[in-house]
Amino acid sequence: RDYTPTKPAEGAKRVGLPRMLFVHEMLPFFKTFLAEMGFEVVLSDYTTKNIIHDGVEAVASESCFPVKVAHGHVIDLINKGVDAVFMPSAISLEKQNALTDKSFTCPYVQTSPYVISAALDLETKEMPVLVPKLFFERGDAALVNALHDSLKPLGVKKGDVRRAFKAAQSAQNEFYARIKTRGIEVLEGLDKDDNAVVIIGRPYNTCDGGINLEMPKKFRDLGTLAIPMDFLPVEEVELSHEWDNMYWK
Repeated sequence: RDYTPTKPAEGAKRVGLPRMLFVHEMLPFFKTFLAEMGFEVVLSDYTTKNIIHDGVEAVASESCFPVKVAHGHVIDLINKGVDAVFMPSAISLEKQNALTDKSFTCPYVQTSPYVISAALDLETKEMPVLVPKLFFERGDAALVNALHDSLKPLGVKKGDVRRAFKAAQSAQNEFYARIKTRGIEVLEGLDKDDNAVVIIGRPYNTCDGGINLEMPKKFRDLGTLAIPMDFLPVEEVELSHEWDNMYWK
């Protein structure tokens, strides 16, 4: 689905949004936010062998494979000639169940904007790198402040950021509701003889066709339905008595 609600004005700045890491889960939020701010949102291409190759060749230090690929997505945006690159640093996500007081992202994910900027020497390029530091569990006001601070190089107004933030929240919540509804439909539609598996992992591993090597398609070719764990109501299961310090969402 296209989450861009309005067309950018003529001459609008082209802001690049890489298809990397937790952006896979929160694309509705970030794409809607930037579009509502009046920017032309430029997405990097879906993960290809070329993007993987460029990313792996560009890394300055060893990391996990998705972070290496993320380098390639930023290179793709640079090649597209964007005016700025938007690379949020999400430290924590919203609490979504009773398992945890906080939900932290991986340290590699948290630091990826800075690692990528250093590896690609982005400071020497005349192109702003916009890196909001996001603590989703701190509430709306803190998020608006962080987003506004990151966009100051583009001369934005805080009132516009606040309005765009509300639209972005609505788009993300609608996305979450849609995938849960779809998950229920899929489960209710399974017959006793149907084969189905749940793919467990973070979306930037499980839902990126270039990284997961088209695993869902391979299951389908074998007559098995692959269901992403994000589609299932796993937050309804109470596990805090067994896992009292679970800090991953």
